[in-house]
Amino acid sequence: MKKNIAFIFILMMKLSSAQNQFQHLYGGVNHERGQTLLETFNNRYLLNGATTSYGQGSADAMMIKTDNAGNTIWSKVYGLSDFDNSEFAIEATDHGYIGVGRCVAPIGSVGTDAWIFKVDSNGVLLWSKNYGNNGVNDGFVQAINTTDGGFAFIGNTRSLGAGSDDVFLVHTDANGDTIFTRSYGSVQSESGLSLIQTSNGDYAICGRQQTFPGGIAQSDGFILRTDGNGDLLWSKLYGDTLWEEFESIRELPNGDLVVAGSTVSFGQGGYDILIVRVDNSGNLISDFAYGGPKTDAAYNLIVNPDLSMVLSGYSEGLGYGHRMMGDDSTNIFLLKVEENGALDWMMTYGDGLQDEAFRSAKCSDGGYMISGYTTNYTFSDSTQMLFIKTDSLGASGCHEELASPIFSSVLIPNSIAGFTQASGVNVANISTIELTVNTANNDACLFSSVNQNASVELISVYPNPFTNQINLELKGIIAHSISIYDVNGKMILNKKGIFTNDVSFNTTELSKGFYVVKINYDSGQKIVKLIK
Repeated sequence: MKKNIAFIFILMMKLSSAQNQFQHLYGGVNHERGQTLLETFNNRYLLNGATTSYGQGSADAMMIKTDNAGNTIWSKVYGLSDFDNSEFAIEATDHGYIGVGRCVAPIGSVGTDAWIFKVDSNGVLLWSKNYGNNGVNDGFVQAINTTDGGFAFIGNTRSLGAGSDDVFLVHTDANGDTIFTRSYGSVQSESGLSLIQTSNGDYAICGRQQTFPGGIAQSDGFILRTDGNGDLLWSKLYGDTLWEEFESIRELPNGDLVVAGSTVSFGQGGYDILIVRVDNSGNLISDFAYGGPKTDAAYNLIVNPDLSMVLSGYSEGLGYGHRMMGDDSTNIFLLKVEENGALDWMMTYGDGLQDEAFRSAKCSDGGYMISGYTTNYTFSDSTQMLFIKTDSLGASGCHEELASPIFSSVLIPNSIAGFTQASGVNVANISTIELTVNTANNDACLFSSVNQNASVELISVYPNPFTNQINLELKGIIAHSISIYDVNGKMILNKKGIFTNDVSFNTTELSKGFYVVKINYDSGQKIVKLIK
């Protein structure tokens, strides 16, 4: 028996060590955000999102392929000379990738069109299409592979429907050729936020319906179900008098549907994380809220084989960053609960500024991956894509802390939504431009936590960008060591001693790229990111 216990312990240790853990940053000197992460068929990762540092216009879609340690294999941007944003990506059956979002096409159009594009496994653009009528806003937020080998896309449209915004569903074949387009909604404003194809071939969609009684915005979450042809079967609203929205939907093995999102009407205060379970006709089975005294919002839901659930999103009141900066900070979280809603654990990630997650997924090694963005460890007034890879307990190796949200049961009111259905919208091929870019890839774990000691403001590092010299201005501060690292974390310069005056470093020999300067002083450490 002792040998068996020892063997099991060793096996668990090996399994744990096989789960990669890291936090990586990707981007340039302006703004990037990671929207989706997926694990590819050959154990690589694809990070999808948007950039303003690279590309053709005000924003471009961006895809980054990495190995299983987060190291960049290729990085590409796609777009035209105006606004283009990819909010979701999936891997197709031929191992290419489908990106979806919104774009301004043709150039000079008013409003945005819903946008889909396909690239091969090396990021080479294959085709690109937009849906919508000039002068209004349409967009996609998610895509799925369908059982007939095609794709389905969900979002919102103003090109057709009953109200200002309606839920937008499009089904195409493998080449992106349209099979059907549908809108669902009412005279109110509806947005489709998540889509699945159920085990019997139906579609199930969740999202939010906004109303404005007395000019004050309110929202209910909704779930609707269609048959395989997109014809509406039923639609229901869930919510009270304040704000509820559903961001992610999944089907359980018995056919029940479970959604995750946010609630203001219930919970601890502000927004709270919300899980709602219904049967295949939309009848309420259970609902639970989790959170603290401020905003806690869930964007994504994972259902494990044992029916435990893992949610991701952001928190203003739980985690290390909130204690550092108060109302101006957010932390990313992973929350694991049992099928009955009981809390397993909650891990938060971030430092003293803004960290926010959009999508998460289960990895083949049993861990989790989270995509989002951060303003920590970046240039002033900039954001970068953030890729967090954890083990099965949510540990990533740095900038993390366990949290204890308050759990409460909810009895959420629900009613028939009475949505109507419409069909038909313009679709066109567009000549999207593809560019290969050299995106910086930094290990976030090399950066220390944000230090709020007031003396950190008495240290200036300039210029940024720099050319042949880096200058440090020490205003009454005594520094003990000054180090410079490249983007791979390799120390390329280290000076120790007592530094009380201004210090300069000759950087003529440094190649172009990103660098990190660390200054250790009596009461803390300052970290500055520079570009040559």
